[in-house]
Amino acid sequence: MEIYSHHPYHHNRIIDEFRKLNIPFEEQILNQQRMIPSERQPYGIFKISDEYSDECIPLIQRLEEEDSERIPEVPRKKLDYLKIGLGIYAVFISLLCFKYRHELQDTLADKNFDIKWNNSATRLNYFEKSNGKLVWSYFDKDWDLVFERMETYQDNVIIERCIDDNGDGYYENIRSFDVNGNYIGISEDRNGDTYIDYLEMILQDGEVLKLEDSNADGVFERMLEEKSR
Repeated sequence: MEIYSHHPYHHNRIIDEFRKLNIPFEEQILNQQRMIPSERQPYGIFKISDEYSDECIPLIQRLEEEDSERIPEVPRKKLDYLKIGLGIYAVFISLLCFKYRHELQDTLADKNFDIKWNNSATRLNYFEKSNGKLVWSYFDKDWDLVFERMETYQDNVIIERCIDDNGDGYYENIRSFDVNGNYIGISEDRNGDTYIDYLEMILQDGEVLKLEDSNADGVFERMLEEKSR
């Protein structure tokens, strides 16, 4: 029989329970990028022998009921504010990505880059041949062919900085900047599980909106606010 998990926390709980009951299983992760619980798009799948179905069916039902109770209720006022803030941030980032992606794709299609390696700074730079402007920079400080930092530029102004804190090839820290190079937000994987658990964005009034997933269940249940300095 096959059993589906709906998000990372749910998936790990199933593994723990199977091991406690000594139930042999095979697992497969289907979608590592999805954090929000969903029955339409499962996170993973377990394959077990039919002889364990009598134990597994009530176990899975119990886990789903317990997981649904763990999702905290957010006060109505904060929930609306959270949705508005996330919506604005998502639209802004989507527009920036759309604009820069098309510009960079056009540049790539024309093979219009000058690629230069800075040996002293261990930095690989991509410049547009038409105007000499910097587009990308990759940094490999320890010469292991894994770039610990990647920066994207528009008109020689940085718009994104990605940082790999532990050299595993995954960028745990992504900072965003506006067209003037001013910091506007960050997304972080603080516990190293390859899932974003902290978001921060600066609003127009100077307030800093902070969202945190403190228990790695894929739900941002905490919202912190403070005045930007």
